[in-house]
Amino acid sequence: MTEASARKALRRLARTGLVERTGNGKKNQFALCREGSLAEAVCRLFELERDRGEALAQAVRKTIRCLSSPPRMAWVQDYLAGWSDCQEVALFYDDDVEAAGVTELKERLVEVEEEFEVVLEVRALPHAEMAEVDWSSVVPVFGTPPGNGSRGSGTGSGERPPGENPFSGNGKLNPESPEFSVALVAFLEENLSVLRRARENVRGRLRQPQNGEGHDLWEWQKILDTFSFPRLLHFLESDSPRAVRLRECSPFPAVLSEEEEARLAQLANRAH
Repeated sequence: MTEASARKALRRLARTGLVERTGNGKKNQFALCREGSLAEAVCRLFELERDRGEALAQAVRKTIRCLSSPPRMAWVQDYLAGWSDCQEVALFYDDDVEAAGVTELKERLVEVEEEFEVVLEVRALPHAEMAEVDWSSVVPVFGTPPGNGSRGSGTGSGERPPGENPFSGNGKLNPESPEFSVALVAFLEENLSVLRRARENVRGRLRQPQNGEGHDLWEWQKILDTFSFPRLLHFLESDSPRAVRLRECSPFPAVLSEEEEARLAQLANRAH
């Protein structure tokens, strides 16, 4: 919007009682008027739209995880220009299974399209086009976007150097490895009780005398209590500096049974 049209729209919204002027000085500032008659309904509308978007991304994520040959990365673009009910699911493969993967995903997404009443266009991006993806405007649903969320070339960051083993000496996944995080995300989609146990683990550790992990544990508590489920899964798979740092005191490994650890190893092997 231009500055003039924004001022005009704000004046009209103020007359309806949806927004109100705030602050002092020459610059006018506006805020949502939560006491207005329509405020609650408008807020609820945006909440429902947000929840629907998160649920759609989660449904696409689960569908991609079930593919016989999952892509290296997948993400959902914004609505395609000119269409209010059509979104694009983009895939990136490293090998020659690209065509088969696109065909299989299109078939599997039919039920998702019917449930959410949306059209999902699927296409695989060649390596040359990855540099043009604006990662700040997409919703990642599988794998980790390259770089720090900006435009960039990308075959994906966080790759493991050749020969480095993600498993420890006892055959279990290393909790600080990307493989552990990817497997954990898949496992959480199967068993939400692990998330509840992780929350309890963090609260219990915070009640103990400080052992150098206090700030990191506080961060974990905030993440587990406030992040939506899709946002939490994306964070766990992220290779951002914060995510990598917090893996060192992750609350998840301590709450897993031997059977659950074996399942994590199985999921990691399947993904790789």
